[in-house]
Amino acid sequence: SMLQLASKYKQIYLYNSNYIAVMVRIEQAAITYPLPLIEAFLEKVLNASSNLIQQYGISNILLSMDIGRFGSATLQSKPLLSLGLSFFEKVTGNKNDISVWEKSFESVAGKTEPAVIARLQSTLVAQSTCAILAGGGMFQLQTALTYRSLHRNNNSCLIEIH
Repeated sequence: SMLQLASKYKQIYLYNSNYIAVMVRIEQAAITYPLPLIEAFLEKVLNASSNLIQQYGISNILLSMDIGRFGSATLQSKPLLSLGLSFFEKVTGNKNDISVWEKSFESVAGKTEPAVIARLQSTLVAQSTCAILAGGGMFQLQTALTYRSLHRNNNSCLIEIH
């Protein structure tokens, strides 16, 4: 089940400890913002994640993005893709290249279908200690609802950026 896959991922890659999830839907942001503003939008997400790291003392970050092999099939725009990769590097501090990140989900899911990976990422985001959801869209809305239901007693650690 997806819950078992999420549990396995947390054990292997997040050391079963608290983590901050950053879910960015660049394709959705591109619908809302013109290209020059996407950089500022991503900067806002970076600042929010830095603030959470400092506030809660959590250094584990889970990144969920619609770029790369499991990303949006329609996210082919070169400028968007390069913004996404640049954001990826800033969040991970160049510790990982994108293929390592992709393989982490693939190795746990045992599948490479984008829908399966997206579902796994969504489950992990909903289970995170703190979550930043940026970009919007129905998929993200569903993730936010799940996060809220799992964290009924404390939703103060959910930040939504549109």
